[in-house]
Amino acid sequence: MGVLFFAQGKGHEAMAAFQQKIEVIVAFKGLLAREVVYGTAGLLLLVMFVFLYPNYTPHPPPYNMYMKNALRSFYTGCVIFWEENDNDIFCDQETAFKQLYGEDPLPLKGREEIAINGGGTSATFSATASHKMSSKKFRINAQGEVEESPGLKPD
Repeated sequence: MGVLFFAQGKGHEAMAAFQQKIEVIVAFKGLLAREVVYGTAGLLLLVMFVFLYPNYTPHPPPYNMYMKNALRSFYTGCVIFWEENDNDIFCDQETAFKQLYGEDPLPLKGREEIAINGGGTSATFSATASHKMSSKKFRINAQGEVEESPGLKPD
């Protein structure tokens, strides 16, 4: 058949068209192979997500940790204050944080959303903390023990 085209003067055009068709088929075959590989990988990821996601348990937000850390910092600042002064002097939040951080206290992580109430002497110290994004409230006692306060409602 190629001879017939050459004889009619259209051999080069026919061969070029035939070569283009082959290139298109080869390119399509490569594209198809890539799509199969990517499609299989995507399907595998989808299956993994469907079967593994129900077992995923997200970490709770760190609000509780922020409240506990703020209470511990408050208590630690008061302990330092009492060691330098008298155990019978009332220590409040401002005094404690100035003791720890100086006149220009550094903000504690998440501190701007925590409400802390309390203070006291070394024998009567008590404070509570709540976070506007948490339904829990924590308290600290004169021994520095932090516990959840189920009976207390957040502010």
